[in-house]
Amino acid sequence: MNRAGLLHLGLRYLAGNRAKTSLLVAAFTLVWLLPSAIGILVGKVETHLRSRAMDTPLVLGSAGSALELTFNALHFTKPEIATLTYRDALDVSETGLGEAIPVYVRFTAGDNRIVGTTFDYFRFRDFSSQEGRAFLRMGECVIGSAVATANGIREGDAIISSPETLVDLAGVYPLRMTVCGILDPTGTPDDDAVFVDLKTTWVIEGLGHGHKKAAEAT
Repeated sequence: MNRAGLLHLGLRYLAGNRAKTSLLVAAFTLVWLLPSAIGILVGKVETHLRSRAMDTPLVLGSAGSALELTFNALHFTKPEIATLTYRDALDVSETGLGEAIPVYVRFTAGDNRIVGTTFDYFRFRDFSSQEGRAFLRMGECVIGSAVATANGIREGDAIISSPETLVDLAGVYPLRMTVCGILDPTGTPDDDAVFVDLKTTWVIEGLGHGHKKAAEAT
């Protein structure tokens, strides 16, 4: 049989087995394209993660896993690591070698991480607000755009922090916080965070409402 005859038989076979042919074509396409697609996706994720890390000159924390410390500081995903004291942050700033921006990431409000920090963090990340203003007093919070969208929250609404246990209300305090601002989308973990003043996280922790005298809760 000549080549023309073989080609004719092949085309007739494909026409009569369209489903099988489609599956074979799809399988071979995936075999060739899937590795390339995974490589592109991994490259984009790596670029995204590195860009946030490169924007952060140095992360300081207690002795322990450097990886967990980095993920907690940049992505708020490891809240159980040991923390430094606020005095340590002040000591760093007083050296004149750099500006220390405290980040206390332990508590949550529902599925969103509460980030206790200062105005310096807002300036450092170059935040802009789509609604409202920055926090001015304890009990106020600024939320990321994803938090607002997912929960239908607007300026003036309230968010309640989640207690760590149901039987220790005198410890991690379920605090009702007023939303005073909503950030513009950044495409970073900041979109899923609830930002409060450091003193607000201390109140949630149990400092200043019966555990310590006012003079000690500095």
